[in-house]
Amino acid sequence: MKSTCSTRSTRLISAVLVALAFSVGAFGDASPACNPAAWRPRERWRGFNLEGKAIKGKFSGEWCESDLAMMHELGFNFARIMIDHRYWCKDDDWTQPDPPKFGPIDEVIAWGKKHQIHIQICFSFPPGIDVVTKSKKALFTDPVAHRALATHWAYFARRYKGIPNDELSFNLFNEPEQNGTEENYAPLIQDTTAAIHAEDPARFVVIDGLEWGRNPELAAIRMPVGQSHHAYVPMTVTSYKASWISGAKDWDVPIWPPYPVSGPIFGARKPATHRAPIVIRDVPACELTLRTGVFNREVELVVEADGKALFARHYVPSPKESCWTNLVLRPGGTEWGGCLKEPVRVGVPACERLAVRMGRGDWLELKALEFVAGGQKASLPLSSEWSTPLRREMRFAGFGASCPFATLDGRPYTGDDYLDACKNAAWKPVFDAGQFVMVGEFGVYNKTPHDVALRWMEDNLRRWKKKGIGWALWNFRGPFGILDSTREDVQYEDFHGHKLDRKMLELLQRY
Repeated sequence: MKSTCSTRSTRLISAVLVALAFSVGAFGDASPACNPAAWRPRERWRGFNLEGKAIKGKFSGEWCESDLAMMHELGFNFARIMIDHRYWCKDDDWTQPDPPKFGPIDEVIAWGKKHQIHIQICFSFPPGIDVVTKSKKALFTDPVAHRALATHWAYFARRYKGIPNDELSFNLFNEPEQNGTEENYAPLIQDTTAAIHAEDPARFVVIDGLEWGRNPELAAIRMPVGQSHHAYVPMTVTSYKASWISGAKDWDVPIWPPYPVSGPIFGARKPATHRAPIVIRDVPACELTLRTGVFNREVELVVEADGKALFARHYVPSPKESCWTNLVLRPGGTEWGGCLKEPVRVGVPACERLAVRMGRGDWLELKALEFVAGGQKASLPLSSEWSTPLRREMRFAGFGASCPFATLDGRPYTGDDYLDACKNAAWKPVFDAGQFVMVGEFGVYNKTPHDVALRWMEDNLRRWKKKGIGWALWNFRGPFGILDSTREDVQYEDFHGHKLDRKMLELLQRY
C-alpha cells in the first residue's frame, strides 16, 4: 500500500474539492434534529489516535490516508485526530481561525468517510495554551482564552455542519491538567458546547475527564456531552522508561498485576490518614532487605514483628554524611531529600504480623521488600503510586509458591482487583447516569515487556467491552502502537511496508 500523506502540493486541490463536497452534501444528509446527549455510535468505537499534528514541531506535521485505509482493512472504525491550534489559527492572532489553513482538516475528514473511519477532532494544543510550558491554566482562568476556545469550536461547527455524527465528532481539548477543577471546568464546557450547538444543534461533543482524563467532570453529567477517560494506570506499567516522565528510567521492571502495596510511606508530618504501615502476615524467620528510594527531609524508619520493634532509626539526609547520594535541597533551604547508598537489612523472627512504618518525619519511598532464608528469596516489588487505597495487607504464601505473596484470604491478587481499587471507580456516577463514556487514550510504552503490556491491555479491554465502552489506542504507528513500535521483544510481520505486532493486533481485534 502506497503511503498517501498530505503534502503541500495536494492540499490546495483537496481543500477546494472537499469544500465543494460540503456545499453539495456529498457527506450525506444533514444530521436530523436530535438531542446530541442521547446520540450513540451505531458501532462501538475501536481505533487509534493519530498524532501527526498534535504539537507543531514535535510530531511529523502530517496525517496519512494510508493509516485510515489500513485501520479499515484491519477491522477498526475510529480515529482521534489530534491537532495543534497553530495549524489553523491566523499567524498573528491565535484567537481567530484562518479559513485558508483548513484544507488538511477537510482532507482527513474526507478520508474518514472514504475508509469508513469515524473522525473525532481533538484540540490537542488548544488556543490559549502556553506553548512553552504547555500549561492550560489560561483556559480556566483567562476570559480571553475561554472565549477563544468557544470561537474556534463555533467555526469548526459551522464549517462542518451537515456531516453526520456517524462520521464526525468533536473532543473539546486534550487532558485538562492540575489547573482544571470541577468548578472552573464546568463553565468552559458549557459555554463552548453552547457555541457549537448554536451553529450545529446535533453535533456530538466529548470532553476529556479532569486530571489528565483520570477522573470525570461530575457537573458535566447534566450537560449535552459525552466523557472520555484516559487509561494509563499504573504508570509504572504503561510508561516504564518514558523520557517525558521524571524518574521513569529508574523504575523497576514492571509486572502485571502489580502487588497492591504502595511503596511511599509517611511520617508524623503527614495527616494520620496517610500513615498506614506496610503489613505482611505469616512471615518465616528470615533476613529482610528494604530497597529504598528517596528519604525526604527526615525519616524515622521502624520495622516491627508482632508489635515488637526490630529496627528503628532516624535518618536526616545531609551532604555532610557520605552515606547519601542524589541529594536535593528542599524549599526553605535547610532540609534535604536524598537516597541511601546501601539498602537497609533487618533480621526477622517468625511472626504473624510484620509491619514497616514511619514514626517521625515526612516521607520515604520503598521500592521492594526482599525476604531471604535457607538460600531462597522472595521479592515483593512495591507500587510507586502515592495512593493509600492501594495499601493492602498481604500474606506470605511461601518461598516455593508460584506467587509468594497473596491476599489475606490466600488467593493471588488479580488485575481486576487492582483496577477495581484504583481511580476507575470514580467513573461510577457517570455510568449510573447513562452518560456516554469512551476511553480516548490508553496504551503501554515500548520499554515495558511485551507480555506484561498485553496482559494489562487485555484486563482493561475485557472490562470496557463488558460495559460497551469504545477505545482509542495511543498510537497506530509508533512506540505504543501495533505498527512500527520498535519493541525489542516482538517478532514482527511485514504489513504494507510496516512492521506489524501481530499479537497486539489480534488482542485488539478480540475486543
